Amino acid sequence: MPSESCPPSSRNPVRHGPAHALRIKITENHIEIFLNLERLAIHPRSRHRNGKRIFIDAHFPPASQAYYEATPQKLLSQSRFIHPDLNELFVELFNADLFGHLRRCQGFVRSCTKEINTAGHEVARGRIAAAIAIMRRYNKFRVPYFQALLAQARKQIHAPDSDRQIVRRPGNPMLRYVGDIDQHPDRSAAIASTLHQEKLKL
Repeated sequence: MPSESCPPSSRNPVRHGPAHALRIKITENHIEIFLNLERLAIHPRSRHRNGKRIFIDAHFPPASQAYYEATPQKLLSQSRFIHPDLNELFVELFNADLFGHLRRCQGFVRSCTKEINTAGHEVARGRIAAAIAIMRRYNKFRVPYFQALLAQARKQIHAPDSDRQIVRRPGNPMLRYVGDIDQHPDRSAAIASTLHQEKLKL
């Protein structure tokens, strides 16, 4: 079947099938496929340049028709188990372009399943929801980008506490204290002792 992403060229109209030589006729609005003088199929031709796909179910073999009918329902069922936000995203993508987003949604499910198996369902659900929110914010729905967001969320757990700051007090610059020193009288006494020692003339 002629593909919108790779349409046949009118300069070389003969295409060889598994056992027969097919002739393709390209017009302004249609693509016709002939075997000898018999027309096997006619397919509308899109003049848009936005990558729009035109599919006719009758042009797919029975196995492909069964695949495209069963797979979206299975993905929607899996997404409902993973997270409601993922299910909502799948519904939007399938309504926009079922065939164009099918493999992408399969990649999302694989990435989510791996995250759930690694971190547990509860922890992974939070990371998945946050990653979906970021993808929506930037309108960038790509599996590698989704995986990078999940990896970034995993790294944030091991990040140091932002409230823990190193404070240097006068006296001995080599001594470091964490937090408010007024809450630790023993450290205040140590600094006072250090200051007294610096004033002594040896």
